[in-house]
Amino acid sequence: IYGPTGSGKTRLLAAISFLLNSLRGDRILICCADNASADAMINQLVEVQEFFDTEVQFLRVYCASKTDQLFEKDSISDLNKQHEPHHLCLEKISEYLETAQKYKHISKFDVFETTVDGFQDLQLHCQKKIPMKVGHLYESRRNKELRNALSIYSEVFTNIMLNASIIVTTCGVTGDNRFKTMKFPICLIDDASAITEPMTLIPLALKVQQVIFSTTFKLHKPSCMYQLEQTTINESLPEKLGKIQGNGEFPKYQLTQQFRCAKDVCILGYTNNPQKQINFPCKNQFLNLSEAKVIQYLLDENCYYEQNCFQTIIDICNKNYGLDDVMVIVPSVEEKNNLKFKTGTKMHSLSEITGQEADVVILSLISKEVAPQFKRDQVLFNCLSRHRKV
Repeated sequence: IYGPTGSGKTRLLAAISFLLNSLRGDRILICCADNASADAMINQLVEVQEFFDTEVQFLRVYCASKTDQLFEKDSISDLNKQHEPHHLCLEKISEYLETAQKYKHISKFDVFETTVDGFQDLQLHCQKKIPMKVGHLYESRRNKELRNALSIYSEVFTNIMLNASIIVTTCGVTGDNRFKTMKFPICLIDDASAITEPMTLIPLALKVQQVIFSTTFKLHKPSCMYQLEQTTINESLPEKLGKIQGNGEFPKYQLTQQFRCAKDVCILGYTNNPQKQINFPCKNQFLNLSEAKVIQYLLDENCYYEQNCFQTIIDICNKNYGLDDVMVIVPSVEEKNNLKFKTGTKMHSLSEITGQEADVVILSLISKEVAPQFKRDQVLFNCLSRHRKV
């Protein structure tokens, strides 16, 4: 899946993960480029889950050092804490401890067999709401008869991981011991173009059979040495969708040595997409850019600099349509400095728009000396992907 920033790739991956889980029932691994992207994916999963009306459990797994840091400083958000396995592990063990405290003798604590010291150690960590160091949770057990607090913690954590249908993390984290016994038939890699090649190979060792990449540009096709018979691999997602909806208008898969590589799915289609006339106040939260309505105003250069035409358009957006998040894009830094006093809204040059988004974008390219330096299609492609509504 490829498309520019802001075209909805992350939200599409979130929807695909629920769809794949409902169709096939397989555990799904979502790998992101960094922690910020993984946290954003959790937000998308929370929003998209309402549309699927499902109680699928999904987790956000951090690396060991990051988990210790977040809990020691209590800097993890409440939303991520609800999907963080160590927090859920503490809550579950706390319930066991409350049950055990009702009995006078520890031997009646039937959930786990542990020593008195191990029980007190576990109780101390749960009361302080601080997890034990994650790096020690998965050390091999020397004495298998009497389990200590670490082995109890490890067992509860593993059960939580195995019961989750979707796990969100970064590529490097999937190589530690917490994932050693887990299998993921399906792996979704978000923003794969921002991840170095060796890192993307780490999650594929977890028995992955199908991979979906999300990138900002079109990837090269993998070279395949052998072709496999169709009977050796399960049906692909488009084939299942075709059977459900009664049509075959989905990307066709090519059987390869390891994966079924689909044809690319472009978020911004340029062909066979007739321009549809839509109203200016678009109610849809995520606007399909192939149907975006571009309004072009031709102004006299003197009028442009002497009168505040920007503020006029911004006032219309604010008062008439309730749109407050407005961004003006100008061709150069010099143009930005000349016009900055005109309005208090965000103003960026073409070299500064990476990662910037807004509900409304005003694209200002009136200077005849500057405009020919840029390819018009490239400018529209980069700039129009910055908006979500207008």
